[in-house]
Amino acid sequence: MPIFDWERCVQTWISRVSAPWLKPLALLNVLCGDEGMVTALAIPLALFVLPVPANLFVELAVLASPRIEQGLKELCHRGRPRDPNELGFPSGDCSMVTLWSVPVLGWWAAAPIFLVAWARVARGAHWPLDTVGGVALGLSLVLPILR
Repeated sequence: MPIFDWERCVQTWISRVSAPWLKPLALLNVLCGDEGMVTALAIPLALFVLPVPANLFVELAVLASPRIEQGLKELCHRGRPRDPNELGFPSGDCSMVTLWSVPVLGWWAAAPIFLVAWARVARGAHWPLDTVGGVALGLSLVLPILR
């Protein structure tokens, strides 16, 4: 999948605007989107917040997401801004934050999802479309569970 010109412009602009905030954004990214943190913190939180059948499916989605994400990365062969040889689409951090925050926070999940997506682009870890793909992956796994 190609890198679009608009993505280069958006990524450059976000990086410039976010320069003073990179360290706090990196911390937020680790707390909200990192697979290990999600497994350690969000799954127990989901156990207490969600009813029994839903929380089990959310846990399965969190465990399945990295495997699906890796398959999509190999299928799309889309590099990252800071390392074109490393596969970036879709963003695993964005899918993880979506997976835990939508069931737990509802519509308020938009805030951590947006901030993690912004942080990933600001740090040069992903192109904007990579983060959109990660959110879409997370939503595709979690929305059927919540219906």
